[in-house]
Amino acid sequence: MAKHFLHISDYSDTELWEILRLAKDLKVKFHKRADFKHFKNRSLAMIFAKPSARTRVSFETGFEWMGGHALFLGPNDIGIGKREAIKDISRLFSRYNDVMMARLFEHDHIIELAKYSTIPVINGLTDYNHPCQIMTDIFTVWEHMGKVEKPKIVYMGDGNNIVHSWLHLAMRIPMDFVCCCPEDYTPDSGTVQKAIDTKISNNIECFGRASIIPTAVTPLFTASILVLIFGIMPPEIVPSIVILFAVLELISEMSFLSLSRTPSIFVIKSNLLDFKDFAIAPAAVSPFILYV
Repeated sequence: MAKHFLHISDYSDTELWEILRLAKDLKVKFHKRADFKHFKNRSLAMIFAKPSARTRVSFETGFEWMGGHALFLGPNDIGIGKREAIKDISRLFSRYNDVMMARLFEHDHIIELAKYSTIPVINGLTDYNHPCQIMTDIFTVWEHMGKVEKPKIVYMGDGNNIVHSWLHLAMRIPMDFVCCCPEDYTPDSGTVQKAIDTKISNNIECFGRASIIPTAVTPLFTASILVLIFGIMPPEIVPSIVILFAVLELISEMSFLSLSRTPSIFVIKSNLLDFKDFAIAPAAVSPFILYV
């Protein structure tokens, strides 16, 4: 039976750390341009119902560096769930290819794709979750901080697929996770409760307020990692976040980042007000294991 990568919580903490250690080793090999042809004569079918430059570049470059061939299928090439039934596509690709990666809208589509597939299916993103991105984020935390020992993650933005994947990670790796969302933009309550019920992470809080400034101030001062999402938030919320950072005297350190070009900013720090400890990694260059 094929082993799929659909949700982070589908894997044990031991398996997740094996993936991270492998990613670290592959990153070194890649930057040295080492010969590593693990996927020689293998093919990866990449289904992009939702376009993404970074996802395509990272998967295609990585798979071909490892000796395989990556086949791109955009929205005009394949109407998944429209022109053809998902189960038929899954069975067809299983006959021709060795791995599938799909970046889709509906989460049910990735589940059905995996159900009928005899080859591994990788979730490149759905409206519900984004497991590859969060595995990359926690890899970046590990790489910069040297350890992942119950970090305190403070997320500011809407409760989207990024939040859901952080919550799935919290079901396997102990952490404090505080999510500060605008009112009416909170994450899926079932996923939040599931993360709490696993009791792997003892402190999980998700707030939805009309103004996120009062909610966010206290967690920010005790955070070890800060995740900001600007690009898909309601426009009226962004000024509040900018005001918050102005109050904290952080805006001068972040002003060189264009918020319009970098909708997701990943900030890793050991002390919020100690500027020299900052490591800022725009998501534009951090989508997968080879491009962190």
